[in-house]
Amino acid sequence: TSPVAAFNAVRNAAGHLPNFGKTMNEEDSGERSPSRQTTNPVSKTMKNATETVPDDDSESLSTSQEIDEEDEEYELEGDSEVSWIQWFCGLKGNEFFCEVDEAFIEDAFNLCGIRNQVSLYDAALAMILDRELPNPSISDDQHEMVEASAEFLYGLIHARFILTLRGTAAMLEKYKNVEFGRCVRVFCQGQPLLPVGLSDIPRCRTVCCFCPRCHDAYTPRSSRSSKLDGAFFGTTFPHLLLLTYPDLAEPKPTSQYIPRVYGFKIHKEEGCQYCRVRALAPPPLQQLAGLEDKNSRTDGPNASPSPPSSSSAALSPTQKKLSPSSPFACRDVMNTDDQSVSPPTVHAMSTRK
Repeated sequence: TSPVAAFNAVRNAAGHLPNFGKTMNEEDSGERSPSRQTTNPVSKTMKNATETVPDDDSESLSTSQEIDEEDEEYELEGDSEVSWIQWFCGLKGNEFFCEVDEAFIEDAFNLCGIRNQVSLYDAALAMILDRELPNPSISDDQHEMVEASAEFLYGLIHARFILTLRGTAAMLEKYKNVEFGRCVRVFCQGQPLLPVGLSDIPRCRTVCCFCPRCHDAYTPRSSRSSKLDGAFFGTTFPHLLLLTYPDLAEPKPTSQYIPRVYGFKIHKEEGCQYCRVRALAPPPLQQLAGLEDKNSRTDGPNASPSPPSSSSAALSPTQKKLSPSSPFACRDVMNTDDQSVSPPTVHAMSTRK
């Protein structure tokens, strides 16, 4: 056979040989076939990276700007969706408040008797319900007054709402999450607290925390929460909650702290004697100076003679109460307003010192 016929036979046996020259030409011209691209991806990646860096930067900048614009639009939409009640309850220091249902506020029966206690009542109610103010064109000072009235109005409404079933359930959830704090008494073992007011009259007393175990009231640990008005929670709420959910009632602690001195208990009568000695302590120097001035004014040529003193007349009411036979001597001393002290006893104590 001729060489041409032999080459054709080899070409027919291997079909890729006719494309060999073309593939080499493509490599020389800088173009690669698909099969070659998969065998050497690193070179192509580096080549594409060097060729498309400016385009990628511009595209990344435009993409980041679009993302920022979308985030800003989302934040604006989120702010518009947050109601005034959610915003107010989310402020620091207002953790004791729960979110009052708007349906409860819109019912005029639930707000009976509150209008006379709140200034700018209509504007404050419109602000709470996210409605348009009756007079939109108001100054900044008037707007601050409306906000203050809205906060005060919401507190009065809150005191009524937490006495309902929905309000009690909302506060129960906060109680289970220990959002009102724990009792500081050692023997209560970290008992969760409930908010309570010592008065139902607004602007009278601040809010306190009631312990269901020791049945005592404490000041909230948060300085911001301690400034809330106690009338916003009322005097009824914690006790009504414990009556509604009797499983929450805890038994009173049986342990009690006992004062000791070197391991020995202090006797109650000894404690009363300590209080008695403190009550019979010498008066301050200012009082002594006042007594000396008073005596110097009475001593003189026109001074009236002092009446004869008897043993019964010389004793003041306070001294009679200080008799050792009286078991309530210490209590009487602490409750009496008579500050007269027996001079002989005072001198005897001072000389003893």
